[in-house]
Amino acid sequence: MSNYSSYFQTLIQTDRLVHAYAFVGPSMLQKRDLVDAILQGLLAKQGLSDSAQEVLAQRIREDQFSDIMTVRPQGRSIQVEQIRDLKHWLGLSPLEADFKVGVIEAGEALTPSAANAMLTFLEEPLESVYLFIYCQNFDDLLPTIQSRLQAIYFQADDLEGQIGKLVEAGFSDHHARLLANLTSNVRSDLIEDYEVETFDHWIRALQQFYRLLESGQAMAFIHVETRLKPFLKYYQASLGLDYLLQLNYLAIILQTKTEEGSPAGLSQLHKGDYEMRDLAQQVKADCLRLLRIHDWLLEAKEYVAANVRPQAAYEQLAIKAQVKKTT
Repeated sequence: MSNYSSYFQTLIQTDRLVHAYAFVGPSMLQKRDLVDAILQGLLAKQGLSDSAQEVLAQRIREDQFSDIMTVRPQGRSIQVEQIRDLKHWLGLSPLEADFKVGVIEAGEALTPSAANAMLTFLEEPLESVYLFIYCQNFDDLLPTIQSRLQAIYFQADDLEGQIGKLVEAGFSDHHARLLANLTSNVRSDLIEDYEVETFDHWIRALQQFYRLLESGQAMAFIHVETRLKPFLKYYQASLGLDYLLQLNYLAIILQTKTEEGSPAGLSQLHKGDYEMRDLAQQVKADCLRLLRIHDWLLEAKEYVAANVRPQAAYEQLAIKAQVKKTT
């Protein structure tokens, strides 16, 4: 969790915290701990005295903080009335901080009417209001909900077991490890289409695309037209953006040094995927540039989720990277 904590502290300090996230994975404790860390980071930015901040930090640890509301299933589902109550509460002024936080602890338990009520809130986010939706699998959420959330994946406790299942399905150990670190729910069509050489070409194409984005080269657009075009089926385009986000995330973490000077949490990320870590270590762009790439990748994810043609989403990403480099 510490690696994600460092990442979110960077987002908070640079005003890049988006209004809605999905925390995906089996560990409820990891998700709750990260939300607590985010609350602490938001409080730290308010400029409170040390004593006032410590009082509020203690209230967070004791679940007494007034500006967070958690919604849990009633029985097996979350009802529309619960979401309406949450929306009403989020619209009220905060009591102890200058922000409010809503948490939905089982997004897959939302009834269709509750999900639709949640959608209206996501479409018109309120200022200084943040929503965190916990779920086991991102695909269990409605597509319209997914497209308005940034997914943060937590490694499963049985990561090696997931890798083993992918190896049994025919994936090489390296490719299985890469996918298990990216998502807990590998689609059947990706398994059916899998070929070692083709998968390698896809990853190499993504890596080269990232290098072009990072350096702002005009060749990024041409790269989409040539190298990436064969790999832009919807499910593959979306997963490719997840790969780029994770790679960029690792590069941002490398910019966030601990007091001892070592990259915060890097050793815990992408266990066994040394190739991705090595590539992140070669990134020369500064943190501001990487945070801009982060924003553009999220926009591309939103376009793909909204059924924009994947090639167009990648092309727009390439154009933004080139333009922003020259301004």
